[in-house]
Amino acid sequence: HVRTAAKVEGWIEEKHIVTQEIFGRFEKLRQTTAALPTQGTAHARREANLHLEPDRKSPAYYTLKEEESCEVMRRAFTERPPRPKQAPGVTEYEDWFLVRNATAAGWGLAGNLDMAVPEEVLQYAEGKRVVAWFMLDPGEGQEPKPTILWATSSAMGLPYDFESARAFSWGTRRKHYETSYIESNLRGYYPIQTQKDPPGFSYTAENKQGDRVEYKFQLQGARVRRISGAQSLARSLEHGRTRKSPGHGKTRKNKTNHR
Repeated sequence: HVRTAAKVEGWIEEKHIVTQEIFGRFEKLRQTTAALPTQGTAHARREANLHLEPDRKSPAYYTLKEEESCEVMRRAFTERPPRPKQAPGVTEYEDWFLVRNATAAGWGLAGNLDMAVPEEVLQYAEGKRVVAWFMLDPGEGQEPKPTILWATSSAMGLPYDFESARAFSWGTRRKHYETSYIESNLRGYYPIQTQKDPPGFSYTAENKQGDRVEYKFQLQGARVRRISGAQSLARSLEHGRTRKSPGHGKTRKNKTNHR
């Protein structure tokens, strides 16, 4: 049973009560995340608690309601608590997203959040998890079809944030979305940055030597052109035409660490 400063009384679940020190830390986290670049809008698949740290035992104060929207800024992973029938000696991991909305910020389990990618594009995910997405160009006309960029991952607990980057543009002849850029076998890291004038994007990924290199791209009509960075495996596609160049993609290693 609690009483507010306005002398309003009522009952509240104990899990929603935190000390002033914990509340202050949540407020500091909210202020810190305000300056971070978004990695895309997501919505809660189900009710999702927001924790102070990416840890199930970390204090939780805010809760996202089902279908409530938020923005994703960062990712981390931790060891998942053992399942009831989990094989002995097997370690599983779970991803966390640092998210924010107009009133709160905190770490939520990635399994409780879905990136709010338009359905017309989401159908091409092919079982991969979308971990970042952006609208590179809003499109034109009465029914505009935006150019979409996303980054995907095949599993949780990876030591990098994404494995593939892909851009989609609207094909006016076939009347559906077509791939204008794709890069696979990446060891890519947040943040992915976008720009409007001229439209484009950039991200950081490991090269063959394991060094992190920034790659920059520019949107030119229905094509995506790399304008900086080492030689890459990027394929620039324009309605069936393909250009290839040697690349910076790397095969995945069975190595995990906390980012």
